[in-house]
Amino acid sequence: MNAEIKINYGEIQETLSQFKAAAESMETSVPAGAFGSTQLDVARKLDELNQLLQQVLVSYKSLLLSNINGTEQSVQSMKEADQQVAGQIAQMR
Repeated sequence: MNAEIKINYGEIQETLSQFKAAAESMETSVPAGAFGSTQLDVARKLDELNQLLQQVLVSYKSLLLSNINGTEQSVQSMKEADQQVAGQIAQMR
């Protein structure tokens, strides 16, 4: 079983850059206290849910950026390993 794996590093980097730009520009704020000092239970509950949503969005954005960085590091490691193997093969010839 001799299969060659081809990786287009430029395409991967471009896609990761697009993901990173989208994640960094993600708006994570929600209107706090949009209902003012109303006494309605529904309005208060909605404010609470908005705050929870904001926390989830901030966590998601952080995790997404962390995953993108990890992927970039993995791709760089694969590229370096590929170059090292190619160099060793060239020396053997």
